[in-house]
Amino acid sequence: MRSFFLMLVFAFYSSFAFAQYEDEFKEPGTMNVLEPTFKGINETVDINEFLRENLIYPKNAYKTGIEGTVVIKFEILPNGTLSDVLVVNSVCPEYDDAVIKAVKASSGMWTPGTKDGQAVTMEKEMAFVFKYEGSEMYKNAQLYAVKANKLLKEGKYKKSIKLYNKAIVLCPNCAFTFYHRGLARYNCGDQKGAILDLQRTADLGSHQADSLLKVLHNEVILAKETVKANSQ
Repeated sequence: MRSFFLMLVFAFYSSFAFAQYEDEFKEPGTMNVLEPTFKGINETVDINEFLRENLIYPKNAYKTGIEGTVVIKFEILPNGTLSDVLVVNSVCPEYDDAVIKAVKASSGMWTPGTKDGQAVTMEKEMAFVFKYEGSEMYKNAQLYAVKANKLLKEGKYKKSIKLYNKAIVLCPNCAFTFYHRGLARYNCGDQKGAILDLQRTADLGSHQADSLLKVLHNEVILAKETVKANSQ
């Protein structure tokens, strides 16, 4: 019988809730920023241990051998509670629900992030990797991405998207995969999907999508202005 295990990778990135604090931004390097930290109940249990204890494995998904990485993001409020717990990368509803419940159980157990000594709302991400011992999950993700890239070059955009989807379920922290899926979506006329993928590319630390993302945002603005003008 195969051995199943869960690995937690904490924090792809941490950021301010920009809309709330945008007007307070100073010149780069002038802010004293501290990220939120997990304090737990008695400050002896780390976040990975806490989540392992609180995550209930869904038996149905476990039996079917589903593998992949659930990515979840949430806001840590100034009082240490959680808000806006959302799934960024889904594997299956059963895993998603189990992860959400485990993360929500940590609400109120955080020391909030601070900016210049003041507690502020900050966003965190976590990745929950569900895989079997000896699994070649990451190798498979790479193979899907390589095949998808070939289809993208051939102009077979819809087929490439299906393979990019599979690659991202297994390994959702590859900026290049999101970038190329964004290109495929754009060529399929899915402007909204393309923007989401290109923004995710930027969130993961790549500047590869910056110029195209700017073009798409300008297209959205122009489209809205055109609709508004035609309605008058």
